Amino acid sequence: FYLTKLVITDQETKSRFRFRTSNAGTKDGGREGCVIYDEVHRYEDSETVDVFSSGLGKVKWPREFFIGTDGYVREGFLDKMKERSMSLLNGDTPDDRIFPFICKLDDPLEVDNPTMWEKANPMFSEPMSEYARGLFRKVKNQY
Repeated sequence: FYLTKLVITDQETKSRFRFRTSNAGTKDGGREGCVIYDEVHRYEDSETVDVFSSGLGKVKWPREFFIGTDGYVREGFLDKMKERSMSLLNGDTPDDRIFPFICKLDDPLEVDNPTMWEKANPMFSEPMSEYARGLFRKVKNQY
């Protein structure tokens, strides 16, 4: 374990896993094969995604993953992704290559039943990890 390690290199394939900040202004021109965007519910626009995804055209079979919760930013990047996903799921854009994996409650009344919360957050499925139990307690207290 290296506290300041910025790159993880596979010993066999020599593939590299690098961590980046979300500062779009300093990350132009990469050749990433896969980009994982975390906390996308905080993105007000697509600036960060546009910069990082520009390098994906330089490699074969690129991948992008977008991870986030609904958050509090409305009409931002996540809402546009949800619209795009619903367009695909409704059959309006069958050629879109996005794979939406959306976790949510089926009925607003399920919010009152903590046993249903795993629908919106699969981490809450049994058996829960120690981290998941702590997060579940926090969410339950906030509720």
